Amino acid sequence: MNLWETVLARIETKVNRHSFYTWFRPTSFLAEDQSSVTVRVPNGLFKDWLTKHYSGVIAEALAEAIRGTNAPVGVVHRDLERGEKR
Repeated sequence: MNLWETVLARIETKVNRHSFYTWFRPTSFLAEDQSSVTVRVPNGLFKDWLTKHYSGVIAEALAEAIRGTNAPVGVVHRDLERGEKR
């Protein structure tokens, strides 16, 4: 289980089922280093929505998963990952 899967398991207990399956289930782990976690999302709407509405929940779940470290989560949507301009 990668770090993002652990974070998702914690988020699932913090948001309602519909929100979890709509906004978090379509995400996937992309990368992790000592200072951040990067997550892939389907598109820019997901990136904006998660950042605006769930950044606190994500940060809390991440802190719980890695015991207090404040590693930022980077959100990348597929179009930008392929080098296309938004």
